[in-house]
Order: sequence, then structure tokens, then C-alpha cells
Amino acid sequence: MESLCAVPIWLNLLDDDYAAYREPNMLLTSIEQEVARVVESTRATSVFAPLGLIHPDHLAVSEACLAIAKHSAVTWYLYMDLPYGLAHRRKVRRRIVEVCKRVRLVELDEYSGSLGVKEQALEHYELKWTPSLGQPEGLVKK
Repeated sequence: MESLCAVPIWLNLLDDDYAAYREPNMLLTSIEQEVARVVESTRATSVFAPLGLIHPDHLAVSEACLAIAKHSAVTWYLYMDLPYGLAHRRKVRRRIVEVCKRVRLVELDEYSGSLGVKEQALEHYELKWTPSLGQPEGLVKK
């Protein structure tokens, strides 16, 4: 996070793996309330959220953040979920079309900062899957 000059904030929410331990049907409301609280209390000027493709936690956070973003002055960035987006390009395109019906998306200009920053950030993220053109899903488990 240091190389990104970002500050992580851990929210008091349970992953989908622990769904049995939280109130049923309250997940999106809980995420919306917690994210909105943190955005307001930290006076954030920008928030990064997953596009939301396959993983239930990513989808839930994406949906909650999109609901907040519609009425927010904060700049919101959606990032492609890894590794899912690499293997499921059609899902990415469909999700972007779906999201565009709810909020206005603007494609970012090409990155013009220091070379190697993305590579440095990726060194901290260990993929459990590697891209493979020979597999039907496009990924092979390491």
C-alpha cells in the first residue's frame, strides 16, 4: 500500500464464507452503511471499488458502492476483479454495460506516471491462478 500511497481501512464486515453468522438479507445494507460511514469520517476524495464479476464479496461491495456513488461527490474508481476478469472478458463487458445504466463511467486516460509502479504493486499480489490460453476458463491453478 505504501507504493500506492494508499491507506487501507478494514471494515467490520464478514466475508461471504461467514454468511451464517450475519443477519439474513442485510449484507448490502450493512456494506452501504459501513462504506458510507468510512467515506464520510475520513473525508475521502476518492474510493476504489471492485467492478464485481463472480466472487460474491466483490459483487456485494460493488453493488453497495454503486448505490452510494449515485449520490456522492466523491470520485469513485471501479477496478477489474483479478483473476476473474482475465478469464471472463464477456462478463466484464456485460457488467460494464449493466453498470453504465446506473452511473456514468469515464474511461481513465493512459497512465503517464513512473514506469514500474504497476509492476511494484503487482509484486504484492500473489495470484493463485495463472493465465493460460489452452484452458477453457483461460486460467490454470498454480
